Amino acid sequence: MDAGPRNRLTLVVVVLTVCLLGACGTTSTKSASPTLSTTAASPSTPAAPSSTMTIRPGTPACLAGSLTAHGGRQGGGFVGEAEGTVILTKTGSSACTLSGNPTVALIASDGSQLNVQAAPPTNAASPPVLLQSTGSATLIVYWSNWCGSRPGPLQIRITLAGNEGTLTGPFDGPPNYDFVPACRDNTQPSTLSVVHAYYQGGL
Repeated sequence: MDAGPRNRLTLVVVVLTVCLLGACGTTSTKSASPTLSTTAASPSTPAAPSSTMTIRPGTPACLAGSLTAHGGRQGGGFVGEAEGTVILTKTGSSACTLSGNPTVALIASDGSQLNVQAAPPTNAASPPVLLQSTGSATLIVYWSNWCGSRPGPLQIRITLAGNEGTLTGPFDGPPNYDFVPACRDNTQPSTLSVVHAYYQGGL
């Protein structure tokens, strides 16, 4: 009669031991799972975008006659400055490149040049930009310290680097069509400077 309970007790001990070992194995597996999941979900550092463009040898420089320009202005990074954004769009079917810093000037509605001095570029010239047919590039300029009367409608005249010609386009586009910079010092000239030439693409 005593053998029965002893056998049952032994069986219970064996079963409990197996269950405990199984539970430990399950716990070990579950604790390892989040580590694997976290490692897999860790974002990799994105590669820095390339600043170089693939330009075939022999691709000609863009001529002013193969481009159109239009721009607008708004309040700039410094209080009272006007930041101008000018879009240069390629016409025709052949590709060309824009490079170097252009010279810029502001033209009044009567065709006269505004009394604004061209200031040296504030940044080094950008790498060449490739323009395909109808492609575009963005030119950023800053106009500061205007102490004259409101000039009315304006155009911007752009003389490309490398003697590639001059083009003119409207400079009264959005977002603030007739924005002019504040007069900060009437003993100093008004200036217009190229900030970035050129970014790929337009607005």
